Amino acid sequence: MNTSKLSFFSGCLLILSLIFTPFFLKAQVSSNGLLQVNGNKVVNRNGQSVSFAGPSLFWSNNNWGGEKFYNEGVVSWVKQDWNAGIIRAAMGVEDGGGYFDDPGSNKARVETIVNAAVANDMYVIIDWHSHYANEHDWAAAYGFFEEMAQKYGHLDNVLYEVFNEPKYTSWSQGIKPYAESIISAIRKHDPDNIIIVGTPKWSQDVDDAANDPINQPNIAYTLHFYAGSHGQFLRDKGNYALSRGLALFVTEWGSVNADGDGGVNYDETWAWVDWMKNNGISHCNWSINDKSEGASALYPGASTTGGWSNLTASGAFAKEIMQSYSSNGEGSNGNGEVETQNCSVVTLPGILEAENYCRMQGVQKENSSEGGENIGYVDDGDWLEYTINVPSPGTYTVDVRVASDGGGNQFRFDQNEGNDILATYNVNATGGWQNWTTISQEVTFSTAGEQALGLYAIVGGFNVNWIEFKSSSSCQSNGLQNLSISPSSTSVKVGNQVQLSASGTDNCGDAISVNPTWSSNAPNGTFYASTVGSYTVTASQNGITATANITVTNEDIPPTGNGVVSQYGRLQVAGNKVAAANGQSVALGGNSFFWSNNGWGGEKFYNASVVSSLKNDFNSKIVRAAMGVEDPGGYIDDKAGNKAKVETVVDAAIANDMYVIIDWHSHHAENNTNEAVQFFTEMAQKYGNNDHVIYEIYNEPLQVSWSGTIKPYAQQVVNAIRSIDPDNLIIVGTPTWSQDVDQAANDPIQDNNIAYTLHFYAGTHGQYLRDKGNYAMSQGIALVVTEWGTVNANGDGGVAYDETWAWVDWMEANGISHCNWSVNDKAEGASMLNPGASTTGGWSDSDLTTSGLLLKEILGTTTPPPCTTCPPPSGETIRLEAENFTFMGGVQTENCSEGGQNVGWIDAGDWLAFHNVNIPTSGNYTISYRVASPQNGGKVQLEGNEGQSVYGSVDVPNTGGWQNWQTVSHSAYLNAGSQNFGIGFPSGAFNLNWIEISSSSNGRQISSSTESLEAELVAYPNPTSSRLTLANISNKFTQLEVFTVEGKLKGMYRLDNQGSFTLDVGHLQKGVYFIRLQGDNTSKSVRFIKQ
Repeated sequence: MNTSKLSFFSGCLLILSLIFTPFFLKAQVSSNGLLQVNGNKVVNRNGQSVSFAGPSLFWSNNNWGGEKFYNEGVVSWVKQDWNAGIIRAAMGVEDGGGYFDDPGSNKARVETIVNAAVANDMYVIIDWHSHYANEHDWAAAYGFFEEMAQKYGHLDNVLYEVFNEPKYTSWSQGIKPYAESIISAIRKHDPDNIIIVGTPKWSQDVDDAANDPINQPNIAYTLHFYAGSHGQFLRDKGNYALSRGLALFVTEWGSVNADGDGGVNYDETWAWVDWMKNNGISHCNWSINDKSEGASALYPGASTTGGWSNLTASGAFAKEIMQSYSSNGEGSNGNGEVETQNCSVVTLPGILEAENYCRMQGVQKENSSEGGENIGYVDDGDWLEYTINVPSPGTYTVDVRVASDGGGNQFRFDQNEGNDILATYNVNATGGWQNWTTISQEVTFSTAGEQALGLYAIVGGFNVNWIEFKSSSSCQSNGLQNLSISPSSTSVKVGNQVQLSASGTDNCGDAISVNPTWSSNAPNGTFYASTVGSYTVTASQNGITATANITVTNEDIPPTGNGVVSQYGRLQVAGNKVAAANGQSVALGGNSFFWSNNGWGGEKFYNASVVSSLKNDFNSKIVRAAMGVEDPGGYIDDKAGNKAKVETVVDAAIANDMYVIIDWHSHHAENNTNEAVQFFTEMAQKYGNNDHVIYEIYNEPLQVSWSGTIKPYAQQVVNAIRSIDPDNLIIVGTPTWSQDVDQAANDPIQDNNIAYTLHFYAGTHGQYLRDKGNYAMSQGIALVVTEWGTVNANGDGGVAYDETWAWVDWMEANGISHCNWSVNDKAEGASMLNPGASTTGGWSDSDLTTSGLLLKEILGTTTPPPCTTCPPPSGETIRLEAENFTFMGGVQTENCSEGGQNVGWIDAGDWLAFHNVNIPTSGNYTISYRVASPQNGGKVQLEGNEGQSVYGSVDVPNTGGWQNWQTVSHSAYLNAGSQNFGIGFPSGAFNLNWIEISSSSNGRQISSSTESLEAELVAYPNPTSSRLTLANISNKFTQLEVFTVEGKLKGMYRLDNQGSFTLDVGHLQKGVYFIRLQGDNTSKSVRFIKQ
């Protein structure tokens, strides 16, 4: 096999282009017309899918170096010499020298490029090149794009990119509302040119946008990649977005690393180019610049007007790729052709010659050293389809004869156009393209008859000679042979119930589906404890009977130990929650050990004394033994040593009646699947009868696909565990350092008691990542945060207190257990201990780092330090009158029987917001609500972070009428400082008179600094269609903000001691809005109507 086939072919095109350049040139816009979005494709005026290739200019900012290339000569040169069909003008915004500093110069540069592209009959992207567009005054972007649409909206050439690369910003809460506002500016003057919207995390999380798209026509979404850092895992995100109907635009990509530097990754770049061509995705290479970094197309000092004869490796490669587009708009048919040939049906068991496919895309045939032909030239995304006849459903051993020069390859068998994945194979180096070896997997076919079978290359670079299907086992199932009930023996108090389950195996020892007949005292396996005594429950099927013994008592069942396991029993997954044995949702907090690897420093804490100290001194309910795998000193190097450390921690946790996670601490577990299966088989055999044990079979997958790699690996390990331990909790890592839980939610593992890992570091990860968690839970999967930190994602930096508490609140509100990283004394921010701390526990607070002290507080064993600046306790509380809300959604006010007014007509989903409530010291508080309702079923809760955090909630009872008042309350831990609180109503209907926040035993006086909405601020004319003037503005206000009634920020402005301020609101949609004036510890709001 020749892995450079595409580069060779394209190199030929390069030579031809130098000789016959006019052959390739085409008038792209004249030929294709106005581009439109149709489904998940960008199409031309004739409805044909098209894709274009071209360059992106560097940031336009003054004195950044790239601005000198914003001229007509460069545009003409890349069209004529590079065959570019599109170009991108990347106008810098907030950084120094950008649009905010010098709008005139930056806008002029963009217009120069747009005019030149029009003159050269090319498409051009006008790019708002920002990482924080939604956090700035939207009016600047609104005005810029409105002006561009007025000037260029009549031209088919122009596309608008309204947000380049959002960083850690929520799609639904941040990017989408901003984009919808800017889209409205463009659509006022340009009803149909394509608008491109960036996506979270440097425009990589297109799956977030796919789950909540913008409901407007001709919208495409941005996907950015750098081939040295991003591979199949990111293409999988793109595939998911395409499957959900989104059109994608790769407005920026590089052949080097994500930091813009490093060497060219040719193979991965070609894999990306093939993928973009096959999916009709246009793209712009970063960048036309002479900066001394890998991504620059030009060497320092290159001509600023084109005519380049000496390009960097990255530049030459980008040019080669653009010239592989024969017309730059129609793409290259090359590897994208689907070839069909006559094929014969192979009946199982039997041998299938790889070259006897029915259909294929991308591969080629060649002579084989073993005789006949083999399949070769396999790249990422290539595939073959065969027809097989399965006599009866069952499992087969499928041997595949493969050869690979470099190794690290992967393919899968699938059906249903790739929707049903049967098995995934890893191909290691065999010593050459014709040095053959056989690899095997078990494959189960669920239906009989003639059917298609696909072979899909996840990571190409291998040859295939033949595929053989064998009967998997000589044992033939004769049906149910053994039946058992779980639990087999238990006690229960009168008035409660026990849910029993039955499982069965056949004569081969394999699990088999059962539907037994239960004894009359436990219909459908549910035993109701009505009378004291001893009872036997039976389950019977096909003459086989299993029994369970139940003791009913009048007494509470005492725990057998003094810890949480005796209290909660064996954990199980119930919907999207992890629950105790009785079905009650539980959230446990605890600690993760550092890597167990020899010589890494954390291994010295793997002892029983540390586990006991974590329980007794930190109130830890769960610990995690993080056994390093492939890294030096880990399990692969020293199996016995690392396993012994894990077993020490597990044994100690059992002795302390704590839960314990056995963690396969790996970033590439799929490379050691057999070792993982063996290890977890041993762990299940040794500990599977203990309720304490949880298996974490993949810590943090890195740059691998969920459906193509992680899930197939996990299924093998899950099967190994389940053959011994049928029901202890198993946790599976998710892509991108266990952050992309949304991918797992879209394709979950079909087994019982499976949870999924979400990892965060509060200094780096915020609401956007909690949104992923919220989405995953909305799809019905349970989460466990097996690792988290208070600092940055690199494990270092200062503690992010507010964001940490936001995460803790979120985890508690959603019943998510968590383990903090880490029990170690390494000199980094995430370590719990200062260097030199005792290795056997018994630590004083002086031994704890800042992170360790905060963790101890979170786990509930410390008292907040005394407040030296707060007034002494006075017993006073703050009362928020419900009708004096800052914002609201859905409610009304009415006269109250207790005087004044109350809020009424509360329905599920309604809410109130109170801003700038001052909490003087962190601590526990009692939140009370004065409620009235003629019915049960209502619920009220205290929220933060725009409803994303829930501090606590309480049910609203039937009080006897709409004006018969009663007080209900819950406790909440609140942080010090000025807070914006929400009062959420998950269910109605009831009335609310007031809310009180009162200190608990260590609390102090609390007051609110929000000024009355009825103060003297004047807004006129109100209603208004264009401009609104505010008068009588106090000089204590420094900022003005505009919100929708839903609380979405629409603009932000600075106030400089003006007594009045005139606001242009012409761009706003018709409706009701709020203006909020903000100052130190005070705010004032007023409503206005936009006509």
